[in-house]
Amino acid sequence: MDSFLSGCADAFEAIERGDAPTLTSHEVLTKRFPRTVVELGYDSDEVDEFLGDVAAILAIQERRNH
Repeated sequence: MDSFLSGCADAFEAIERGDAPTLTSHEVLTKRFPRTVVELGYDSDEVDEFLGDVAAILAIQERRNH
């Protein structure tokens, strides 16, 4: 999860530099994380909402580049 979030940050940094993002909206929307029974960690609803926001931003960028 943490490495994927780092990849999201890298994609946004690429956009800010004017480069192509390193992720696509499709990759974000189709990414699945294993469920865990451990109480500590990320709230899955918050993760889903965040990744939806990331995908929306990347989709806007993709439309601008085409």
